[in-house]
Amino acid sequence: MMHLSDLFHASPDMFDFYDINLEEDTPWFIEPGCIFTASDELSRAAWADVQDCFQCIFLAYQQKASNPEKIELLSHLHEINATKLGYGNGRNGKAKTPEGMLEVFSQLDALFDNGIEVSHPLDLPLFFYGYGADCLSDALTNILFDRLSRYTYEQAQLWSVNPQYFTHLHRPMHYWDITAHHWQICQQPQLVIDGQQVLLVPKRWLRTRILCNTVHFLRHMILHTLQAQQTTYLDGREIRPTIKELDAELRGKYGAPREIIKKFVRENPSLLTKYHRSLADFYHQNCSSD
Repeated sequence: MMHLSDLFHASPDMFDFYDINLEEDTPWFIEPGCIFTASDELSRAAWADVQDCFQCIFLAYQQKASNPEKIELLSHLHEINATKLGYGNGRNGKAKTPEGMLEVFSQLDALFDNGIEVSHPLDLPLFFYGYGADCLSDALTNILFDRLSRYTYEQAQLWSVNPQYFTHLHRPMHYWDITAHHWQICQQPQLVIDGQQVLLVPKRWLRTRILCNTVHFLRHMILHTLQAQQTTYLDGREIRPTIKELDAELRGKYGAPREIIKKFVRENPSLLTKYHRSLADFYHQNCSSD
């Protein structure tokens, strides 16, 4: 089992990047929340790229763009496996091809038509079926491909890796250009080890799961509010329904957590705005641990 630390001849504890296993994928994912709450220059620039890309996608769906226009935006969000992170075994389903991505993102049409104003990358795993941590991490890898390529080269130089491991690939690799607001071909040389393209990713961006998922939203944005609303007092004694009871009641009435969330956000759009405002504090508190 070969890790990058074998090539870099150093302890992985000393690296700014994650010490990947070159022989099999590791189930860690790029977490957007950990990018936008990081204060370093790379993370700030990366988050600007991510925001710009997804805002262009959201706007295209709001404006009822044609399918070819949508595919142009979605065509480079698929898995490339250069980070050796995630599942890497097809578990990202339909989101592996531009046409499959178009089908997955068609869920935006229903969301916007129902008054659910999706506006944040973390809204996707919240509302989308078939689009979890692996798919979102793949999308971020592509959006940030140029920045990650430069980061990889800089880290290799820092650790005195032989330049012969870097080469220009014959196939084009794309990244999101925040200035042009569309995809461009990356011109950076790529780290290639035993025929495998390798991209390094900062440790601080990685988690084993998306921290703000449907269960988190349901509990903190809906169930806690209902619990407070339904708490009563009798003879000075507090009578409070449990979170478990409220959760079971909502699931019995409306089904899966995503359907519950859609119902409550449709009826109270400010709930999603409040959630977005809470993300920074939540990730500042939780990005130091998983």
